[in-house]
Formats: sequence, C-alpha cells, structure tokens
Amino acid sequence: MRSGAWQVSGATLRIGLNTIYAGVQHFGATIVPKNARRLAIPVPGGKPPVVMAGKVTIPARPIVGFGAKDEEAARGAIEGWLAVEGGG
Repeated sequence: MRSGAWQVSGATLRIGLNTIYAGVQHFGATIVPKNARRLAIPVPGGKPPVVMAGKVTIPARPIVGFGAKDEEAARGAIEGWLAVEGGG
C-alpha cells in the first residue's frame, strides 16, 4: 500500500490512507458545483468532450478496515501465534 499510513499507540494500531481522495473512495460522496449551475466533467476522446451534470454521486468503496472475515482470520492467526510463542 504505497499511500498507506499507520500509527501505533500502546496496544492500538491505526491504519489508513494519506491521499486526498481516500475519504471519498472509502466513504463515498456527492459532488455538487460551487460556482456554477452544473459540473463540467472532461471525457478524454469523448464526443462531446465534456459532460455536464448537476451533481455526481460516488458510491462508498471501503478500502481500509476489517470485515467480519478479516477479523476472524486475524484472530485465528494471533491465537495461533500466541499458542506457539506465548506458551498457551
């Protein structure tokens, strides 16, 4: 993860992404024009070369974090390691 960021504090590990668009990718967003009635979205090689839109909705695509399967796999790996290294 080239744009990854992490921080350890005691027994807590925080992971994330440090790119400007990471929050939009992870949580989703609705983009609306600030100073015009519509957004002008360039379309390379498109005809027309620009698409006009009143708003654009980007769906959430979680890219950081643990789902239930990830948590189960991590728990199993940690418990296995503790059984060998921790003597228990």
